[in-house]
Amino acid sequence: MGLVAPRLAFTSLLAATALAFGVADAHAVTYDFTVSPPVPNQGKPATFELTPTSADVDRVRWDLDGDGELDDGTTRTVSHSYAEPGSVTVRMRARETNDDRDQTVTKTIRVNATPTADFGFTPVDPYPGEAVAFTASVIDPEEDTVALGWDFGDGERSAEGAPTHSFAATGEYDVVLTATDEHCATTTVTHSVIVAGEPGPTPSFVYTPSAPVAGETVTFTSTSTASQGSIDSVEWDFDADRVYEAVGSQVARAFAAGVHTVTMRVTQTDGKQAVAFSDVQVAEPPGPPPESGAPGGITKPKPKSPVPMRPFPLVRIAGVVLPHGALITLLSVRAPRGASVLAKCRGRGCPARTVARSSAGKLVRFRRFERMLPAGVRLELFVRKGARIGKYTRFRIRAGEPPARVDRCLMPGRKRPVRCP
Repeated sequence: MGLVAPRLAFTSLLAATALAFGVADAHAVTYDFTVSPPVPNQGKPATFELTPTSADVDRVRWDLDGDGELDDGTTRTVSHSYAEPGSVTVRMRARETNDDRDQTVTKTIRVNATPTADFGFTPVDPYPGEAVAFTASVIDPEEDTVALGWDFGDGERSAEGAPTHSFAATGEYDVVLTATDEHCATTTVTHSVIVAGEPGPTPSFVYTPSAPVAGETVTFTSTSTASQGSIDSVEWDFDADRVYEAVGSQVARAFAAGVHTVTMRVTQTDGKQAVAFSDVQVAEPPGPPPESGAPGGITKPKPKSPVPMRPFPLVRIAGVVLPHGALITLLSVRAPRGASVLAKCRGRGCPARTVARSSAGKLVRFRRFERMLPAGVRLELFVRKGARIGKYTRFRIRAGEPPARVDRCLMPGRKRPVRCP
């Protein structure tokens, strides 16, 4: 009992000494943290810093990814990048001394999405001095204001939304569009513009009937126009073997059932050429009507295996062959009412990654992809409806040739396409 008074006196003496020398209370520090930038950008590092920076700290732990685990850093300053936009809950827990209790600070930050951008231009094959009109397609998920910058690859630049530019000399120019939102998130996209010496012809053709059956005569008519002089010759390739086996502005041909890529090459009087292509879908001739029932009036049981959509979807593509890709003028699907149609695009130069439509029994066009696409781009179309067998078609854009095509079937409940039964 005799030691109590001296111990209290010693404690009071320490407190008085601390106050005399301006030493702060050991539990007086309140921790916080800052985020730089305040709104981090998707895919870019953000810096988190413990404050005040001058305070002593025995331990600090971070939860930067919002998973509830304080395992994302143990230093005063940490960095983290977020692959996806949206809200994230960030926690920091720190203590000043080993005997001090932990302080936890929780904040919700918003990760800014990167804008998506693409552009097109017309004409797709300009000649020197010809005005080329550029049109940008920009989407910002947060609806931020987006500033555009153009680099035309010849030393000229523009900040307009839809500029017009002419190239003085022939050659290939890499045109770069840069889209920057209010938080400095940036997207760049590049397309090549090939400037030819002189303009060539504009190739195009139509055919009738539009939905032929096997053995039926199909008439092809050129609707091409010349930029100089007139169209001198029109040649046709009906089997994609690069051999033009028919000549004339109007020709006829009968096909077996299936999909046939028809290519037309036109030459104008100055020797310049251009090539157009179109897929022609030829159906099997109609068979006899199905039996309504077995003898004796007994109805035949329905098959247990899945049956194809009726009518089975038709996928068409048409356009113009370019030296470094293709100008798609038509991408369409004709499917039964209620079918879901999904288009996917892969590769550099895609104007969109996915576009979904629902069929109303009429022609479904994917105008988003009806533009110039560089070689290497892959277009995939998935047509599904309930428990019916659906259709899968893939196009691979090629340089100087029509797109390569693959057709498969989509079985109910399976994601991967298979060979059609």
